[in-house]
Amino acid sequence: MSDPLRYYLNQKIISPLSYFFAQFIAKQSQQPMDSLLCYTAVLVSQRNQEGDICINLNDYANKIAFESDTFEDVENYTFPNLSTWLKQLTQWSC
Repeated sequence: MSDPLRYYLNQKIISPLSYFFAQFIAKQSQQPMDSLLCYTAVLVSQRNQEGDICINLNDYANKIAFESDTFEDVENYTFPNLSTWLKQLTQWSC
């Protein structure tokens, strides 16, 4: 599946705002929707909608991004360890 985030959107696991924010980031960075950058964009957006103004990536490192019992057609995405995550995030220009 080339756009698992669409699956999460359709299953109401993530909000439309989070999905379309990730899509905007994907276009700006020329990254695919299944990239770490897009998953991070969704995470930040979801947490912001829940009232957080910042997040500690270490709290999410090595953990499944969006857990749900409804996953059938999509493989669970696991965030990388913190050092890998930070290194990859600094490589993108958006």
